[in-house]
Amino acid sequence: MDAIASEKLDTQFTYLENRLSRGCAGLDSSLVREQVVRERSRFADARIHACPPVLVERATRGKPAGAPRQGTPRTTG
Repeated sequence: MDAIASEKLDTQFTYLENRLSRGCAGLDSSLVREQVVRERSRFADARIHACPPVLVERATRGKPAGAPRQGTPRTTG
């Protein structure tokens, strides 16, 4: 992935963190960030980088704060 695409993806994840933090009233934003970083790391080796923001959002919204996520995404190739 080139530097421009990487910066754009970073911007999307920052936007996602901010949106999730606003939507989780009473939850420390650092916990939201930890979850986003943890979920994002699961897709570090993915071939396609357009979908991870959506998948990270779904995973982060679908679990309680601080809960570890089980499993890793399957890759093809």
